[in-house]
Amino acid sequence: IPIRFVKVTHFLHAGMKASHPGSERKNYTLDLNTSIDHILNRWNKNRKRILKKSEALNPVLDQKVSASEFLDFYEKVPKYKPTNPRCLKALKSLVNASNDAVHLWGVRINGELQSALCWIHDHHRIYYVVPVTSNKGKVSGAATFMIFKLIEAYLNKGYRLDFEGSMDA
Repeated sequence: IPIRFVKVTHFLHAGMKASHPGSERKNYTLDLNTSIDHILNRWNKNRKRILKKSEALNPVLDQKVSASEFLDFYEKVPKYKPTNPRCLKALKSLVNASNDAVHLWGVRINGELQSALCWIHDHHRIYYVVPVTSNKGKVSGAATFMIFKLIEAYLNKGYRLDFEGSMDA
């Protein structure tokens, strides 16, 4: 690391807040080298109730959400409305990356996209980077369903789920 350098931080959604210099930032990670029962036993009652509620609505996990649909959804949800053009430019660059590490998933209920997630995998680590959920998605528990499916897909494969920036939102 050079003696002097410029630190650049991109806030990809409006909910992220800057840390104060010298402050400790906590980051939640989850070891996926275990059983689904072990993980679910650690979830609180409310999270389990939300998952059960969402599953009853017959959600469909879409593992191939297009970059344009993801960005349109992101811009339509008021909470995530970008205020800084540089942030939106960085997000567009990320979701349009043409590599196998960047994934765009969504949950549809009755054909309507209610939650979307941009996540990245790299060397046995999954980074939960940009989650977006509409008001309908909050009510339906679509985000919880998507996290459950992501966990389920990578159980016992040597991965750790890293909720990157989850404590800033």
